Amino acid sequence: MKTIETHWHWHSDYQSDLSWQKRRRQQIVEGDSPETLLFTEHNPCITFGKRGGELRSKTSTPIFHVNRGGLATWHGFGQLVLYPLIHLQNRKIGTRLFVHTLEEALLRTILDYGVKAGRKDNCPGLWWQGKK
Repeated sequence: MKTIETHWHWHSDYQSDLSWQKRRRQQIVEGDSPETLLFTEHNPCITFGKRGGELRSKTSTPIFHVNRGGLATWHGFGQLVLYPLIHLQNRKIGTRLFVHTLEEALLRTILDYGVKAGRKDNCPGLWWQGKK
């Protein structure tokens, strides 16, 4: 069985975490580091994915344009974020199956805590009371 390391970055800078992930990803691809689960709680910031978006008012919150899907996402204290750095090709797992498996694990976990969330057809993520 392959080793998967865990790293925890609390109250971390988004840009620093992104740089760390890029370095670790390259090390994983080159076989120099094990796959990694990065848990973090970012300092407040807003990210815009490939689909863009816009803010309706000015903010002093740092904004980052990133290479991921989606529109705007707020990050901040009290929000735990997981970044799985897993070599899917080596594991012969497709992206869609991997994301679905992560969603299923999270869904089962929160159901154990009494949070009645679910899925929507053709919409990634988990939904609770109509909200993602």
